[in-house]
Amino acid sequence: MVETFRTAVEFCHCGADRLSPGLRLRIGGSFNFLPFTQQGWHGAEPRTLAMPSPKRILYVHNSADIYGASRSLLRLLPEVKQRGFDPVVVLPEDGPLRLRIEQLQLGITVHIEPGLSVIDRGAFGSFSGVARFLCGFPFSVVRLWRLIRRHHINLVHTNTGVMPSTALAACLARVPHVWHVRDSFQEFRSLWSVYRRYITGLSRRVICVSHPIANQFPGARNVTVIHNGLPLDEFPENPAELRTKFREEYALSNAVAVGCVGRIKFVRKGQEVLVQAIAKLKQRGFSTKGLIVGSTSTGNEEHLTRLQKLITDLGLTFTSTESAIGSQANCSTSTRQSQTFSPSGMTGQKARQSEGLLAPAAAGMNASKADVIFTGELADPKPAYAAMDVFVLPSAQPEPFGGVVLEAMAMSRPVIATAIGGSLDQVVDGKTGFLVPPGDADALAAKLEVLLQNGSLREQMGLDARRRLEECFSIDQMVEKLMAVYREALNQESK
Repeated sequence: MVETFRTAVEFCHCGADRLSPGLRLRIGGSFNFLPFTQQGWHGAEPRTLAMPSPKRILYVHNSADIYGASRSLLRLLPEVKQRGFDPVVVLPEDGPLRLRIEQLQLGITVHIEPGLSVIDRGAFGSFSGVARFLCGFPFSVVRLWRLIRRHHINLVHTNTGVMPSTALAACLARVPHVWHVRDSFQEFRSLWSVYRRYITGLSRRVICVSHPIANQFPGARNVTVIHNGLPLDEFPENPAELRTKFREEYALSNAVAVGCVGRIKFVRKGQEVLVQAIAKLKQRGFSTKGLIVGSTSTGNEEHLTRLQKLITDLGLTFTSTESAIGSQANCSTSTRQSQTFSPSGMTGQKARQSEGLLAPAAAGMNASKADVIFTGELADPKPAYAAMDVFVLPSAQPEPFGGVVLEAMAMSRPVIATAIGGSLDQVVDGKTGFLVPPGDADALAAKLEVLLQNGSLREQMGLDARRRLEECFSIDQMVEKLMAVYREALNQESK
């Protein structure tokens, strides 16, 4: 893997003056990437470029699934189109993301290119996985290079950090490249020292979604932070109606509800820490409902089984639906099965019905006796946020810039998050919520107890959270900063 990136960078070095203006490489046991301009990127004022005709931007994404980076892309494309650019999208497979892009009805072309090389963290744990990646890498570069040339692309935007072939293809096609890094690569260790130089060396600008992600590139002068943004008009400022309906459907009554939204995965997402904290609160006499919104990804179903076993081992009860097993986020209808479990393993009444926006009433009846409620995937999670009194991000590994945190803030919910990754940029400790050490159920329970005992504090923190979103993380702010990057990159190319 290391040698592949060394070879790629050496190849670009042979024609650096022709392929990527300003890019210079020195290879001799180490890398040295000089800035693209004599002044450097750091602190440079963005320059405007008059563009008489729409510039075509190629967005290369690593998946056709719907998750955080996909949603960011879906929010970005209409804004880009509105500002006079012509977006084109490449995906390595067909799937829900292509359908969602087509549903925007903006005339955006989506190319499906099977076999593009993607860094799969699971596959990289085996020799065969690494071998498949290395064998496919050159072909991936060539296919993207042909697509760039054939469609007269003016700028290439790689939308995640796990698509290495795009940058080299753009370099060979003599087209400026912008790399959007939404990933934490802490587990790659020695390989990361090579890969980060590959990223910065083959990009006009590296956009990081948070300062902790940017800190992965020490000394790099073409790295900038642009936080993801949300369109506030998608989120009601006073979601009382959504809250009431969801709580009725789940029989939450007047119970204080704490919850999380996201894939169910031990350690990575940390739902086990949340249920441990709920158990501690129950021992202290608090009647707290836990809402776990989301499902396992394909191949990780055992994480749900482990989590449910932990709940019963802790002396808690839970109610669950079939949609919590495997991803149902992209299905318009599905069959759900509601079951209630107690520590003794007793199973309650089963009920089946079609999936709607909210959970079935039968699940709500069972939920009235449960300590923890698994909703499965929800087509629209806003009612679930509205029903929560406190939102928790319990991830024990860094979230680059959790979209669920922004959504909870948009719904005026106080946020308790682990003090790692993008949460450090999002949550103002003691004002919009609290930050706690990762994997520390005692610390999480202590902060939850503070908020459970003080309804006015919860309300004030929620209002401050939405205000912070408006001031710092709006979609308009994100897009304007990104447009400045695009124009600067295109202006550099025209010189």
